[in-house]
Amino acid sequence: MHPQRKTLGIIGGMGPEATVDLFARIVAATPARTDQEHLHILIDNDPSIPDRTAAIRGAGPSPLPQLIAAGERLVEAGAEFLAMPCNTAHHWYEPLCEAIPVPILHMLKLTAAEARARWPRARVYGLLATTGTLESRLYQQAFAAEGLEILAPAPDEQESLVMGAIYGGRGQRRRLRPDAARQGRPGHPVASGTRCGGHHSGLHRAAAALSQRRGRAGPAAQSDTNAGAGLRRLRFRKD
Repeated sequence: MHPQRKTLGIIGGMGPEATVDLFARIVAATPARTDQEHLHILIDNDPSIPDRTAAIRGAGPSPLPQLIAAGERLVEAGAEFLAMPCNTAHHWYEPLCEAIPVPILHMLKLTAAEARARWPRARVYGLLATTGTLESRLYQQAFAAEGLEILAPAPDEQESLVMGAIYGGRGQRRRLRPDAARQGRPGHPVASGTRCGGHHSGLHRAAAALSQRRGRAGPAAQSDTNAGAGLRRLRFRKD
């Protein structure tokens, strides 16, 4: 192992496809010429972690105990910093940090910081995400800390267009296409806090509605892509 390279641990399973997507993006973004130049990555993929949206709404158990357990397993296995590819799980970010002795990347704060750095003139960003993510106000808080504003779809557009695209007509989450991780385009004009494979028509219509409401929403700031930017900055740091 490279003497200056930190070992990353991923708290996964929320859902498994988001975990696969982040892992694939990190591999694709790493400027490695050989296998040995890639990061050492440990993944704890536990899909039994309770539903985060239900917990936020008071309709289900807290996922915090299992998030802590996953973090502890990763640290015990050698992880020196952690990432968590789930928007709503960041609702428990602070107590999780208190329980885990290594740094944890905050995906949403990294996204907001990257958005401000990449598009300094943009101040309003459209957000397409699950209703649970919107209700948690995690993106609103992260972007407000950077002096940026989040614009969310109207309630009817959120349910019919955004949630319909994510979950489909039967309430089941759309499956990620095997090639979806290679097709992320962080230049799209509306920020995306979700991944829905090839079922983009509803999201495109919701994006158009957001653009009409505020002239044009700011450039995209995809959370998973910009978490990768944070990983690149940390890769060779030991402090």
